Amino acid sequence: MKVISSKDNPTYKEIKKILTSSSYRKKTGLTIAIGKKIVDDIVTSTLSTDVKYIVLTDEKNAQLYEDFNPILLSPKLAKTLDDVMADQGIMAVIEKHYTSLETLPDRGPFLVLDGVSDPINVGTLIRTAVGLQYKAILVGEGTADPLSPKVIRSSAGYSLFIPIFKGRNKEIFKALKERTIKIITTYIHQENCKPTFNMKLDDFALCLGSEGRGLSDIWKEYPDTLNLLLKSSTIDSFNVAVAGSILMYILKTGGELCG
Repeated sequence: MKVISSKDNPTYKEIKKILTSSSYRKKTGLTIAIGKKIVDDIVTSTLSTDVKYIVLTDEKNAQLYEDFNPILLSPKLAKTLDDVMADQGIMAVIEKHYTSLETLPDRGPFLVLDGVSDPINVGTLIRTAVGLQYKAILVGEGTADPLSPKVIRSSAGYSLFIPIFKGRNKEIFKALKERTIKIITTYIHQENCKPTFNMKLDDFALCLGSEGRGLSDIWKEYPDTLNLLLKSSTIDSFNVAVAGSILMYILKTGGELCG
């Protein structure tokens, strides 16, 4: 079994680049999943995730992953890469690419992320979307990379198990419009509004923007857009992961909304 015992090792350098450089991940299509449960879910999944190799700090576990090119990393070096890696002693280097917008399904539901920059929020939203059987994630400008190690970790690995489409907002908008997908936008409302309907939809795209600036103007251009107003007289924004997860659940299962 291959052993990494020095920072000068080419594989160590590759792992370091994958963890720290978004441009390198984009160039190579490589990313990293860290932690035993996430790695075990990946290697036992029937979904198409291409594991290049698995890095371990304990040689006794190597036989469990012998089909995935195990590599032994010294515990001392593991601490220089990632705290979770140092604690749990396992990571998987994976090849995973974004899906072309041209192959977007004709029907939703979809989750659109526009400027959601916090990796933890992005991971939480993706995990909820997978749990509620949304068909895909559409990622616009300014959103944290859903295939980064941080988002993979915060999504509990589920960002690897759902199609992710990435593009400019206008490209995503065009793809949804061509498929006549119902676009649902979200805004906070500080004045009185009343619950007007119970909603359960199958074919829609829920669009969530940044907590600071909200959604981009392009989402207001669609004539059939449904605007949901989230009422609060005390704050000017909700946490996007909390509010978005609640909305995803309501839209998929039915529930009372203020709009």
